[in-house]
Amino acid sequence: MASITGSGATLTVRVIEYHIRVADRDAAELFCLITDLHDHQAYPAQMLAAACHWRWAGSETTLKEAKSAISGAGPSTGAMLRSGSPALVAQEHAAWVIATELARATARAAAADAVPGGKGRRAGQPVQPREISRSPPPAAPSSPPPAPALPPPASPPR
Repeated sequence: MASITGSGATLTVRVIEYHIRVADRDAAELFCLITDLHDHQAYPAQMLAAACHWRWAGSETTLKEAKSAISGAGPSTGAMLRSGSPALVAQEHAAWVIATELARATARAAAADAVPGGKGRRAGQPVQPREISRSPPPAAPSSPPPAPALPPPASPPR
């Protein structure tokens, strides 16, 4: 157990230290998980470490996928968020996350409505959201629909 103090408040936390061994590295990396789940019986350290890894892997995959679509983003090209103050960076980050999730929701909805087709696809095999951007656009109608009939203009009063 440990205490974290700041802004006049003190929070008692549980610190869980564990090592992760990565296949292409010689030494295991030490991780420290800080949590407010104090009960060792209800929340075993191994379970929390596994849940943390699962969550981290999912969020990192999502962030990497979203960043890949941003021109000029990444550690070698400079800052992804370009605002000049912490408040504006927080606002820009929130807008980026919302826009990314809206795009994903649109892809999921399109995938749910899409008609499976294409070479090698079995009947009934669902369309995946990642396939939406690779799908050809729907065919444009050959001619526009007829305009609705409008009533004749009224004669000006005499």
